[in-house]
Amino acid sequence: MGCMMGLPMRSRLPLVLGLIVLGLTASGCGAVESLKDTETATEAQAAVVETAAVVEEAPAMAEEPAQEPVETAPVDTAQAAPPADNADAWSEIDRGAQAFAARLDAATQAIASCQTEAAAGEDFADCQGAAFEAIAAAGDELVAVLDAAAPRADGDCRAALDQLRSATSEMSADHRAAVGVTDLTSLETAYAEIAMDTGIYADAAMSAAGACAG
Repeated sequence: MGCMMGLPMRSRLPLVLGLIVLGLTASGCGAVESLKDTETATEAQAAVVETAAVVEEAPAMAEEPAQEPVETAPVDTAQAAPPADNADAWSEIDRGAQAFAARLDAATQAIASCQTEAAAGEDFADCQGAAFEAIAAAGDELVAVLDAAAPRADGDCRAALDQLRSATSEMSADHRAAVGVTDLTSLETAYAEIAMDTGIYADAAMSAAGACAG
């Protein structure tokens, strides 16, 4: 009966738990003690297993996370732009300007001879048109030279070369627009524009020579 008094009884135990308690009471104190020993052993074994698991996980927890590779900035392998060289740029442009001047002089003489040839029965419009087109083509070639060489210049020289390019391009365009013009009024207008273009071009060429060659 002492053993039975050692087991606390609750009035509202579930049916299954009540049956287990009754079975333990019927088996006597020995069964109770045995059960306690079994529980103690089970708890001890569980503690050992839990401790082993903690020890096994400890190294994994202690490991530091892998560091991501550090991205390095890309190396710029492009070569730096060469320094400006105004004299070198003008040397190339001056050769182109001299070639343009020679062709302009030849075309101007050809236009003057067109009147004589027309008196001999030649077509004046065709003769003059061919001369105008030759000047326009020569101007286009000089513009190409300027486009290639001007980027090597800077400062006042570069500004002067830009003005020279604009003057040459306008001169070339006006000569090409005059090709095929036959009536006197339109020819007078074309000649006036061409004469103005020639003066602007000459001034631009002088300014470029002074800004770049010196």
